[in-house]
Amino acid sequence: MAKQARIVLNCCGPYRFYGEPVVKACIDEQTHYHRLPPHYVDVSGQPQFMEEMQLKYSEKTRQQGVYVISGCGIDSVPSDLGVVFLQRKFQGTLNSISVYMETWDEKAVEGPVMNYATWESAKLFSNKLPVFEPKLQSITRPHRTNLAQGWAVPFPGADRSVVKRSQRFFYEQAKKRPIQIEVYFILKSFLTIPILATSSLIVQTLAQHQRGRELLLEYPKEFSGGVFNKTSPSEEKNQNSRFSVTLYGEGWKAGVADGDHQYDVPPNKAICGKVKASNPAYGATCVCVVLSANTVITETEKMPPSGGVYSPGYVFANTTLVERLHENEVTFEVMFEKDFLSSKY
Repeated sequence: MAKQARIVLNCCGPYRFYGEPVVKACIDEQTHYHRLPPHYVDVSGQPQFMEEMQLKYSEKTRQQGVYVISGCGIDSVPSDLGVVFLQRKFQGTLNSISVYMETWDEKAVEGPVMNYATWESAKLFSNKLPVFEPKLQSITRPHRTNLAQGWAVPFPGADRSVVKRSQRFFYEQAKKRPIQIEVYFILKSFLTIPILATSSLIVQTLAQHQRGRELLLEYPKEFSGGVFNKTSPSEEKNQNSRFSVTLYGEGWKAGVADGDHQYDVPPNKAICGKVKASNPAYGATCVCVVLSANTVITETEKMPPSGGVYSPGYVFANTTLVERLHENEVTFEVMFEKDFLSSKY
């Protein structure tokens, strides 16, 4: 397959089992038509896999001129490119961004939200980045926000990890001041929180033992509260599902000269953006990964030179991917931008 391709779109997980052989094939194989190894994109939402590929193959991909880009689906294009989009629109210097993720159905449809493979799927950086002030505090307790309807809780998915990888690339390779990030998920009802916390504790406990893992894989519906199932979601369920990412950023009206600049005044400017999509797990993910792959082929000159193992936010920052996504119903917009004396969020 790799010999016949210019780029491979790997949508076969769990990536911790099946991802690396595909990455390795893309790096090692010379294609029949182009005499260059094919590039690689995937829709992984597993930080450990992404970071392991970066650790193992960064040098070799640069030698071979291969791009390996994970997280090109709904995990984590909206959050990672949403941060890049907000940074482009912000006139000044962004210090921090809080991300609020929401999913809902336009009308109630019975059935699972995601399929069995996603349920089955559910250190690289030795040098720490410098500490920038003011430090964005992670809010671990359920809390309200003016930016969404419901209760915000810390999101345990890949988005925070992927965005932090992008920001590290910007700092180390482009000398840009990194943006601090925290990611939250919105729950409509407070009663959902103790149920979710109990379910998570049970899943984490069972996952530590062989028999527990077997039970989780055998009964995904029961242990996930119906979110996952061995049967795929219905087409009606998919078409009625919606997804949004609200990004609230704070920073300074003045720009900075270099990535290590420290401010001695509090932030004085805010910006809020939103990324929206329908059918996120399947339709929007397909749009994201196909356009990511197409961008690698058509806008290579706008990407970091010589290949490498990258996150989407960094590798696509200077391309037209955001604009192309916007034209294909994964929309990016600025909700407001304003000056302020103290944060109201």
